[in-house]
Amino acid sequence: MLASALAWFRADRDHRVRDADDLTRVVDEPVLGEIETLPAQAMLALRKPGVPPLRSYQLVASGLRSTVGRGVVLVTGPSGGEGATTTTMQIASAAARDGLQVLVVDAAIRSRDLSQMLGLADWPGLTSIATGDASLAQSAHPVHLGNGVGFSVVPAGHGQPYSREQLRSGLLQQVIAEMRSRYDLVLVDLPTLISQPETTSLISASDGVVVTVRRDGDLGSLRRLREQLQLFGGTITGYVLTFAGAAPAGRAAESPAPQPSR
Repeated sequence: MLASALAWFRADRDHRVRDADDLTRVVDEPVLGEIETLPAQAMLALRKPGVPPLRSYQLVASGLRSTVGRGVVLVTGPSGGEGATTTTMQIASAAARDGLQVLVVDAAIRSRDLSQMLGLADWPGLTSIATGDASLAQSAHPVHLGNGVGFSVVPAGHGQPYSREQLRSGLLQQVIAEMRSRYDLVLVDLPTLISQPETTSLISASDGVVVTVRRDGDLGSLRRLREQLQLFGGTITGYVLTFAGAAPAGRAAESPAPQPSR
């Protein structure tokens, strides 16, 4: 206990997570992977489904499969810009290439970042399911990675009015159970809780949470997120330290990703 308290004291004094060793000193759950820093153009390319996943993200996907097996896994970070959306896409790509049936859900129903990235911002999605306007089958759209491999995506929805109660409804919980039964792995791109508190109902319905922590990320924000996840019944599966280390030479962005089939 004394050693743990000393570790927290030292970490609080620095206020930043500098590397994976810093992270392991202040959390109990495993670090699933440490993602190397890339040039800006290559980092943007990681968000395209047609780009092969980094080996470091393949390791994260393998670790996640060992710890969770199958089920619904949320991916989120203490604050914006921690790499949660990129991590979601990379894990989905790696898992699909390993032969898993993968579903990605965009729960950022305000920014709809992942949906816009895939050209699905105006299609039925999570809010359509929550309001009873669409089923899971009507809301899941295939994204092809090439060579007959792909995964499905439930976008955020096309912005119809919804209420917090609908996002906590029994209907949505039933659809989450349906997702769990139909897919090997369901990855939910969850926005920061402070930006979209209405999605907290997804936490207790999940089988695990992957927390992305950016190199030099604020330790206080990480501590608050851990407390919030515990409060709402979440189980942290592990951490991904994003964009850490030196940029590898010669790694450039690859060809644009194919458009999703609708």
